[in-house]
Amino acid sequence: MAAGQLNRERRALLGAAVSIPFVSAPEAVEARGPLHRVSPGPPPPPGEEWDAALAAFRTAEEGLRRVEAACAGYRFDEEEAVLPGHRAAAEALSAAVRRVIGAAAPDVAALAVKVELVFAHEVEPHSVDEEVIAAVRGDLRRLAGEE
Repeated sequence: MAAGQLNRERRALLGAAVSIPFVSAPEAVEARGPLHRVSPGPPPPPGEEWDAALAAFRTAEEGLRRVEAACAGYRFDEEEAVLPGHRAAAEALSAAVRRVIGAAAPDVAALAVKVELVFAHEVEPHSVDEEVIAAVRGDLRRLAGEE
């Protein structure tokens, strides 16, 4: 090893010189990996994303109801022709439910709607006791001022 490699003062000086750009411009060391995203601007006002997601859910829910009403009373062989449309409407509803659940609830009333959607569309039937569901629903309604 060369004598210069063991010199502590030399290493300290080199370390300080290398760190100057990072200290003077901390944004220069910001991560720029594959997960880095430039912000598109300020976040939407509270409730805007929620309102759009809930409206999309209501539209998807109505679409599924229309498909189901159109084939009500069909025989099994007649339903075969409607199945692709029903499947598409059900998938649209499922995506809309996930969007509402992912949106920030702007208030307790919106949170109550979100929990209702979770119980109705995401929780396996009979996997939670009805008394538990009723208690949670009751608390949410009370907190939302609906009782």
